[in-house]
Amino acid sequence: MAITLELAYLEANDAATLQLSDVTGETALTDWTVGGNISYDDIDGVVGAGTYNLTLDIDITTSDGTTTSYDTIDMYDIFLSALGPAYTYPDDFVFELNSTHLLETGVAIGTATDELPDGIYEFTYTILDQATGLPDDTIAPVLVESVLIDGQVRIKVYDALREIGVKYDCVGMEIPVDCTIWADMMDAIFKYTLFYNMISNVSEATESDVLTMLTTLENLTVND
Repeated sequence: MAITLELAYLEANDAATLQLSDVTGETALTDWTVGGNISYDDIDGVVGAGTYNLTLDIDITTSDGTTTSYDTIDMYDIFLSALGPAYTYPDDFVFELNSTHLLETGVAIGTATDELPDGIYEFTYTILDQATGLPDDTIAPVLVESVLIDGQVRIKVYDALREIGVKYDCVGMEIPVDCTIWADMMDAIFKYTLFYNMISNVSEATESDVLTMLTTLENLTVND
């Protein structure tokens, strides 16, 4: 029986952190430790037979269609090794990624507080056999999946929505009505409509359309 790896994703409100949680589990036959599967604590960073490592590869396609492949992330070395041999599952299999973990030939794209780039992220999550340095499908098929990360435009769209109440109150006090304020409110609603449509239609088949909508949102919010 092989492990079926599974990840869950959560963006931070400041767009600087992306939380990846290993939600593979420990109960079904395709989970860690069950039915002869390797245990999560076999991920120990030791090179040799019967030991394993976790790696993560990230390819980001931004709104202009450019795809950047970042250096492989050693999940044990970066996240688990500091916990020593006593790390547990699932509590310690929650990985907080930021711009310091996105390296291009060893150089990080930013600091821990910089916003992560918006775009479609393709994640490749792998268990490596330390004896060979290669994935082994008999242990676990490699998990490959894509996720839309939209933190930068989301912050700007939500900021515009929060202003609607303030602007509406101001309009009620204006005689004659200030048309500029009404236009600002309609603009915020339009941005949210486009944003909601983008996040509601994410799939491999709609990737091009999603990137086009992301481009439009970036253009609409560039001065916000």
